[in-house]
Amino acid sequence: MAIGLTALYLHIPFCESRCIYCDFFSSTQGDAVKERFTTALCSELAARSNEACGNSISTIYFGGGTPSQLPTRQLLRIFDTIHANYAVETDAEITLEANPEDVSTAFVKALMGMGVNRMSMGVQSFDDKILSFLHRRHNSDKARAAVREISDCGIGNISIDLIYGLPGQSIDGWQKDLNCAFGLPISHLSAYSLTFERETALWRMHEEGFVEETDDEISLRMYDLLCSRCEAEGFGHYEISNFSKPGYHSRHNSSYWNDTPYIGVGPSAHSYDGKDVRRRNASDLEGYIASEGLTGHTLEVLNEKDKYNDFVFTALRTREGLDLKSLEERFGRNRTRFVNEVAKRHLRIGLVEKNGSILRLTRRALFTSDDVISDYIIID
Repeated sequence: MAIGLTALYLHIPFCESRCIYCDFFSSTQGDAVKERFTTALCSELAARSNEACGNSISTIYFGGGTPSQLPTRQLLRIFDTIHANYAVETDAEITLEANPEDVSTAFVKALMGMGVNRMSMGVQSFDDKILSFLHRRHNSDKARAAVREISDCGIGNISIDLIYGLPGQSIDGWQKDLNCAFGLPISHLSAYSLTFERETALWRMHEEGFVEETDDEISLRMYDLLCSRCEAEGFGHYEISNFSKPGYHSRHNSSYWNDTPYIGVGPSAHSYDGKDVRRRNASDLEGYIASEGLTGHTLEVLNEKDKYNDFVFTALRTREGLDLKSLEERFGRNRTRFVNEVAKRHLRIGLVEKNGSILRLTRRALFTSDDVISDYIIID
């Protein structure tokens, strides 16, 4: 009998082409490799089912890469393997990331038949010039059509991703992107400030002087516009970069922030046992396939400092905030005293707000959250 809940993440590393800003582990190899990968993934799923420890699976998330690049027959093999080896909750949230160009009525209907009830669409922008610059394969018309097609098929839980602070993007352009987004039948929006990740094509363009980073003040205004618009549209701001209609927050992503154990399969996937151990699979597709999903991985055993840092960092990223009572129960009075001392300074300058035992970042601090939260982190 199931005794608790576990989340399941599957990393599908395939992309038709690589976007210039992306540093996620991915491959542009073709169908023959996808077939072999699916065999390896199913092998890993079966081999690691004991890590659920009797828990049932509450959420399943296909991320990447581009999971919609897998043919439906391979996705069906994966789902069959999941159900043969894990107890999946009847109301499990099952998400698949997709790119607009992969969406068709037949594909969405097939996904629904497998149990997919949530789709996350990598739109990034509704400006065709920006999409071309980013090396995205869809245009704005295709993005809008894909979202509507998913909705028309009967999936009511649709998320889209947008990026702001893009080269050539103006405040007015960002406003138009938001207008387009909220003109569609979406229930969730994730929006991220562009970062120049090392070794990406975008980073190299920046290093060579072809592209400049957007001024922080402009990006801050874009973030403020995002927050205001989402609030006006009834989308709750539940995490720094995530907004949703009531009842449509990402249950899977929330598991990363509330200490739920999760199993990650596929090359580069991360796992956490809910107690002391984190695991990361090697970022090696060929090795993964050759070993039938049992390739190398690294384990990290968390000490009390690590657990404290994770607890504080994830809690302060959410609008639920950091519960100081829970902090003291788990980590003792000294840690709580330290947090309160830091919070005194942040309260004076408007970076946090306190309501009873709950400490939250203010809206002003959300844009620079990493800098603010770092003050609460124990280094040694």
